[in-house]
Amino acid sequence: MTRQIKEDGKFIYGYYPGLQRILSNYNSVRHFSSVYALLEAIDFTGNYEDTRRAKKTLQWGID
Repeated sequence: MTRQIKEDGKFIYGYYPGLQRILSNYNSVRHFSSVYALLEAIDFTGNYEDTRRAKKTLQWGID
């Protein structure tokens, strides 16, 4: 999942495969629910190296 986080903390949620385009719909509920899932995954896998990127996504959502 962290591969879908841009440097500014914004996510790439997915793609329209038939159109080969990135999903452009973006809202705070989707953003923070994805952050929650990311934090759960980090805790489950123990891959705490991704915590820096997770903090960046939280800051982007707050800003």
